[in-house]
Amino acid sequence: MGLINSHGPYAVGMSGEDGGLLRAVRTGTIVDGEEVDLGLVGEVIGVNPEASWTSLPPAGSR
Repeated sequence: MGLINSHGPYAVGMSGEDGGLLRAVRTGTIVDGEEVDLGLVGEVIGVNPEASWTSLPPAGSR
């Protein structure tokens, strides 16, 4: 992002947790008859684009 930002303030780092950008459910698996948590593995079930709109400059400001 540093190289992008050297040409203008256009890059912003965001994670899926920022402002509820992504909604997901965890995926598990069964090993030897027991459910095993795979950690941060899952399926995206929703995207909230409004979370990224707050990082954009107002329309016509460029």
